[in-house]
Amino acid sequence: MKKKFAVSNLDCAACAAKIERGLQQIDGIGDVSLDFASLTLQVNTFDVDRVIEAVGRIAPAVELVPRYPGTTRFSPRSAETSDAEHRPHRRVLR
Repeated sequence: MKKKFAVSNLDCAACAAKIERGLQQIDGIGDVSLDFASLTLQVNTFDVDRVIEAVGRIAPAVELVPRYPGTTRFSPRSAETSDAEHRPHRRVLR
């Protein structure tokens, strides 16, 4: 089943490629696409927890926000951090 996530705290295309490669090596996860320009991760899997755990190991600062029905916001950071810290950062190009 195709799952889509918004990605925040992803600073470079090399990090995106590292996450993509890491997810592709995990059993139960297939068809991984992480678009650095749109900060979107698409994964074909039935095990969302496995995706979240793997991204937390590969790039601990990166946050995933599920973008499919019936989900709530997820952050691998501890529950003590404020909600303001979980908002995706927007870059202004000049």
